[in-house]
Amino acid sequence: MLWINGAFCDDTKKQFMADDRGLLLGDGLFETFLCLNGRPQFFEEHWQRLTRSAKTLSLAIPFSDKEIHDALCVLLERNNSGPRASARLSLTRGVGPRGLMPPAPTEQSPQIMLTSVPVALSSPKPIKTILSSVRRNEGSLASQMKTLSYVDNILALSEARALGADDALMLNNTGHVACLSAANIFSLKEGGDLITPPVKAGILPGIMREKIMGMAREMGFQVKEEAQNIQDFGQGICFASNSLMGMRRLVFDEISPLSGELETAYDRLAKSCQSFIQETL
Repeated sequence: MLWINGAFCDDTKKQFMADDRGLLLGDGLFETFLCLNGRPQFFEEHWQRLTRSAKTLSLAIPFSDKEIHDALCVLLERNNSGPRASARLSLTRGVGPRGLMPPAPTEQSPQIMLTSVPVALSSPKPIKTILSSVRRNEGSLASQMKTLSYVDNILALSEARALGADDALMLNNTGHVACLSAANIFSLKEGGDLITPPVKAGILPGIMREKIMGMAREMGFQVKEEAQNIQDFGQGICFASNSLMGMRRLVFDEISPLSGELETAYDRLAKSCQSFIQETL
């Protein structure tokens, strides 16, 4: 079952018009929620990012945050989503005239859809990572939004899987590390520095990224948003984050020896992250 434009329906009946701009041009946005025991986690933060991006795109949102939250909770119940689920909100500009120019906000017919599926716990195994040939465009406003056009991310992940890896580390056009195909990245250094690429490096400002940065500061880590090349990034414990996985280690072909103190610091941070997510229930 899904929810679309205010109504619940069987997912076999879902449909979009052939001239919907989301289908033709990727003109729209989405958000993915981790849902625990039938409740979306960090809903307010996801909604704020959605509305911020929609404002940049002059894209109307036809329902309020409360309406969407309530509909999502009912959908999770009707789908018997269990203790752990992934829910997605998809928003398109709807039907429009031919060409690139979108209709004015008052003339739009935006389409909004909610879906959910049960998901298992994220694997405890590190993510086997390769360096992608696909680059993030730090000059694009779209790099900071979850738009419906994810072609670069798809190409990067496909490249990794073809090479026998789990995911791909993407650089930006300046040669600095940016992100995985669908996750933010961090490097934990000797001495307690936790470094992550700045938003201007062409990354999505992740919800879990922000939570980890705040939590790490409270734990006494020195959190820095800095541009790093691949060599600097690899000098520490590298890990990725997103709303579904929480935190997960990265491994490359060449792994530098790490101290026991650094491993202990990472374990502290990872355990705190897991506890933090559970405490939101």
